Amino acid sequence: MNEATGVVGDHELIRSSWTDPERFAEIFDRHAEAIHRYLARRVGRSIADDLAAETFLVAFRGREGYDISQTNARPWLYGIAANLLRREQRAEVRQYRALARTGVDPVLDDDAVGFCPGSPPRITSASSPRCSPACPSGSGRC
Repeated sequence: MNEATGVVGDHELIRSSWTDPERFAEIFDRHAEAIHRYLARRVGRSIADDLAAETFLVAFRGREGYDISQTNARPWLYGIAANLLRREQRAEVRQYRALARTGVDPVLDDDAVGFCPGSPPRITSASSPRCSPACPSGSGRC
């Protein structure tokens, strides 16, 4: 605790959360807004909501490995958030590459999924050829 201000340091809160997990809520209260702003500037509010929540979940699960010689937990939290952000961006790149390989635009061709094998890409439901009677789905469309 800082004697001058009477404020408990982040490192003390984290250490006390090892035995009393409820104390970690104070870390969230202190830093959630800053972490969310950091993420929102990079990926928008919606994804930032999820990543900020995951940041604190990762921090909570890893709190026993926190270096308690560091009085401020914010740099540690930013590090976790940055790692999650990189993971999110890599996943997005993988998704776009997979979509590029399929030749299907999920926005424009939302009902082009599930048609007969061998049908040309970007086919619409109105012009879809019927599958053979051996169609695995039994619906006449694969």
